[in-house]
Amino acid sequence: MTDHDSTELVGRDPDSQTTDQVVDEEQESYFVINLGNNIPYAFQAEYVDHVAPVQQVLRVPTAPDPLFGIVYLRQRIVTVVDITKMLSLSSDKKEVKADWQLDPRFVVLDIDGVSFAIKADKVFGISDVSIDSIKAVDQKASQDESGKIFGGQFEDPNGVVTILRADVLVSILLENQSRVGELPTPKAPSS
Repeated sequence: MTDHDSTELVGRDPDSQTTDQVVDEEQESYFVINLGNNIPYAFQAEYVDHVAPVQQVLRVPTAPDPLFGIVYLRQRIVTVVDITKMLSLSSDKKEVKADWQLDPRFVVLDIDGVSFAIKADKVFGISDVSIDSIKAVDQKASQDESGKIFGGQFEDPNGVVTILRADVLVSILLENQSRVGELPTPKAPSS
C-alpha cells in the first residue's frame, strides 16, 4: 500500500504479545471508526477490505437512501453507503471535533462478496475486545428495521463503541439495491 492510495489498518502492534503470554479470554478484532457524531462505531475487522482517501462520489439520482453513489477504487466500482441515514444519525455537527482532528476516509467492507464503502470522519483502527466485555445495546431506542444492525457495545480508549452488524447491513443494502432495479424505466414515445 502506498501513502497516496490508501492507509494501513492501524491500531495494534502485532509484536506486542510475548510468546509466554497466555490469553485466557476469547477475543474478537473490531475496526473502530467515527461517523461524525463523536460516537465510535465498529465492524468486525475481518470484513474490512481496505481504507482509502475520500474522493469524489458519482451520485446515482434514482438510488434510494442509504445508497449515496459510486466511486472508483482499486480498479473497481464500489457503492458508497451513507450509513448515517441508515442509522438515523443527526446531521447536527455542533459537537463534532474540529476539522483538523478529522481525517475522512472511505472504509471498504467486503462481506460474502458484497463490497461497499462507508465514509468515516475518522479511523481509529483495530481494537481487540474480549467477547465477555461486549454488552447488549438497548433495542428500545430503535424500533425500526435499522435497530437490528446494532450488535453490542464495548469500551475502549475512544469511549463506548457500538458494534454494527455487517450481515444486517448487507441485507438492508441488497434490499435497497433491488429497489433500484424495480424503478420504472422511461418508455420511448410510440410512433
